[in-house]
Amino acid sequence: MTKKQKLVKRYANRKLYDTQRSCYVTLDEIAEMIRTGDDVRVLDNKTKEDLTAVTFAQIIFESEKRMSRMPLALLRGLIQSGNEALTDLVNRAVTQPVQQLKAETEKMVERVVHRSEEAREEARAAIRDLVQSSSSVLEEWQHRVDDRVGSTMGTMGHLVRMGSDLGELKERLDALEKKLSRHERDLGARRG
Repeated sequence: MTKKQKLVKRYANRKLYDTQRSCYVTLDEIAEMIRTGDDVRVLDNKTKEDLTAVTFAQIIFESEKRMSRMPLALLRGLIQSGNEALTDLVNRAVTQPVQQLKAETEKMVERVVHRSEEAREEARAAIRDLVQSSSSVLEEWQHRVDDRVGSTMGTMGHLVRMGSDLGELKERLDALEKKLSRHERDLGARRG
């Protein structure tokens, strides 16, 4: 994962200036920037020539001078073959493994997508089953409710009839009370 590109200017006195931090840096500091993932670009301050590759080679040279870890045969082969050997080395060490990794990653993605489609279909089937079983349960509950309501309504029918009978009785009582009231008024009028 690369970070923002850092621009380093190289002056005629071979000093290197980090334009982002506004300070002079050493080759070791540039190497550390690269190790931490920074995208470092080195330009000649006067000519604007790109000196990135030369600076990186110089970093490798200084590192090798201190540690002497690079096989002499490899270094000799690089010098004898020039760019051809370096290109071949990069191809074998980087390009081929990256291409293999890419192919393997694509296969894994295909498998994951296939599994994902299978899982989606299984989820759809489970949802259909759940909806169907829910519908069955709802229908069964509806029948039970209808049966209960029906049996309750049968009992309620008697109550409804009793209610209407009570209504008729109330009307008769009201009529009788009116007659009684008129009768009492008439009696009171006759006495008075």
